[in-house]
Amino acid sequence: MYSDILLCFIECMLIIFQSKLTHGHGRMIEPASRSSMWRFGYDAPINYDDNQLYCGGYVHQWEVNGGKCGPCGDPWDKPRDNEAGGEFATGTIVQQYLSGANIDIFVNITANHKGWFEFRICENNDITKPITQKCLNTNLLRLTNGGIRYYLPDERRTVYKVSARLPKDLTCSQCVLQWKYNAGNRWGPDIRIPEGGCVGCGPQEQFFGCADISIHETLDEMSTQPPSKQSFVSTTESYDKLINDRLVTSKEALSKCVARGGWVTEADQVVKNEWCNLVCSREHCPKGYCFCDLDGETSEKICKFEDLV
Repeated sequence: MYSDILLCFIECMLIIFQSKLTHGHGRMIEPASRSSMWRFGYDAPINYDDNQLYCGGYVHQWEVNGGKCGPCGDPWDKPRDNEAGGEFATGTIVQQYLSGANIDIFVNITANHKGWFEFRICENNDITKPITQKCLNTNLLRLTNGGIRYYLPDERRTVYKVSARLPKDLTCSQCVLQWKYNAGNRWGPDIRIPEGGCVGCGPQEQFFGCADISIHETLDEMSTQPPSKQSFVSTTESYDKLINDRLVTSKEALSKCVARGGWVTEADQVVKNEWCNLVCSREHCPKGYCFCDLDGETSEKICKFEDLV
């Protein structure tokens, strides 16, 4: 009797311990995912849970739905709020790119549990049409280092910058960029290794985010004023070739912002400065996280969107 109670107690504690270990959180912030647009000056519905688009959680995804998940992180069997027709899918194009460009993607991890990122693009061209995972799988982005997965180098809660390459032959008025985060701290089975499994093997908690973007063949095809908010154009060409009245006022403005506050460490100061320069060049600085002096106007005067949390 006592041994049965003890065994039950141990099993319950293991379940609780493992569930705490596998609960990561994160959001794609550049380009801004559909659920995170409100944080960056867009006229978009507010989702305070934009860092937990995780298919309903590990148990719901893997035990209830057999591993299936909505392509933008919604539970497979519940309303798809982040897909076309859903509350957060407004159709707003948040970023413009050139075909074949190297692009920088920024991801804010708020609870880090190792693992890796992948990025996919679906050519959709219809903001009212839901995307499918099959469409996304046609364009698994290759990173500029040649790989297809970005493995988290540490366990910090921070902003990670990932450089990826767009397909050379892809153009679209509306594409959907999908971020996938596969956590890596749950023990799982793997018959390919002698131990029969490992931490990071097997099914893991997964997070997703979808951003609406456009991809063009030339700069002339790009709009200087996408819906709701000005966009900064990303391209492999140097900033010098892009600096004109249509795109960005000055190269100097892109180096006047610094990250500040408790979210910055010596190890990630450079990456976070770069992110601050990018978002603040659009005159939407996160108060308390970035400080800038843009043409004599400090970020204290031009901060227009919510802090990251």
